[in-house]
Amino acid sequence: MCVCFVKSYKSVSCAQDIATRVIAEGLRPEQTLVSKVMTRSPIFVTSDSLALEALQKMVQGLFHLLLMSVLLFDFWYF
Repeated sequence: MCVCFVKSYKSVSCAQDIATRVIAEGLRPEQTLVSKVMTRSPIFVTSDSLALEALQKMVQGLFHLLLMSVLLFDFWYF
């Protein structure tokens, strides 16, 4: 699993993208750009979202992982 700390997401790629958009469609993985098969505008929550909101998005979207965007003011420097 990859955890990214950004303000928002334009796209993301996962194993399901490769399986359903490359392999299942008979594309050649060695010639297919990831940018062509990535999920556009993925659903995510911010670090200040309630757990209930995250759960609702996962249930409604039928997925078990959810991206989280960490806002700049959440960073701590020591």
